[in-house]
Amino acid sequence: MSAEMKKHHLLIAHYFWTYGGGSSFKTFKGLCNRLGYLLCEQGLISGENVSDLQLPDFFSVVYDNEGPMLCTAMVILKGWGKNNQFGKPLFSGYYCHVDVKLCAMSAAAFFLFHRYHIMDEPFPDFSSSQKWHDISMFCTDFCNNLKAMSSSGHARAIYEANSALNISHTKITHAGRQNGRQLLDKAGVEKVATDVTGGWSTGAGEGCYGNGLSLLSMRDMAGFPSNEKGFFIPRAGLSPDSLLQLVFPKLDDWYVR
Repeated sequence: MSAEMKKHHLLIAHYFWTYGGGSSFKTFKGLCNRLGYLLCEQGLISGENVSDLQLPDFFSVVYDNEGPMLCTAMVILKGWGKNNQFGKPLFSGYYCHVDVKLCAMSAAAFFLFHRYHIMDEPFPDFSSSQKWHDISMFCTDFCNNLKAMSSSGHARAIYEANSALNISHTKITHAGRQNGRQLLDKAGVEKVATDVTGGWSTGAGEGCYGNGLSLLSMRDMAGFPSNEKGFFIPRAGLSPDSLLQLVFPKLDDWYVR
């Protein structure tokens, strides 16, 4: 990533991080837009894909032998299950980022923490799929968590951030796809891997049998060398189980059930 582009990413992420100014609801909006921004930039997806995401569209995948520590990636099913021309679902994957300020996984954690600990949104009922599958990840209001943020609302937030920071960009809703593609090209990630990440035409082999996840791209977008298995996050070793159990205690109850 070029120094100038990383600077812009850090500025926008910080803009949304500090957007609340002490207001819980504004913080809710800021954390929501921060997560959406990072998902677009690092997953090469558009704002329309982000606004459609629901809780069951997020899951984790463990990758073995990616480095000296366990690598658990956050994966999203994008576009409400939108399929490619071969009928395969499209996914985007995210590693824990070297820089916590640019970490999409961290952004998702903070946003969910704010919803369920600060705003006291009712915790999901996992007793049946009908009771939680329609909960929007990017809801407009925690009191109405089934109503998704509009793509125009996401675009407006990105536009306002760029304007406030004097950052010029020709695209808004598709800026993440464009920026991400340019970052991977500059990093020397091979074209096929980049096309897989963005869901662009990759031929019948990848289209029919691939899952749309490129480890080369996921490594580079998280700040690791794309051609090396060097995943290591020092801060990940600073989370004792006693503290983790305090974050979402109801989740542990559901896990037992």
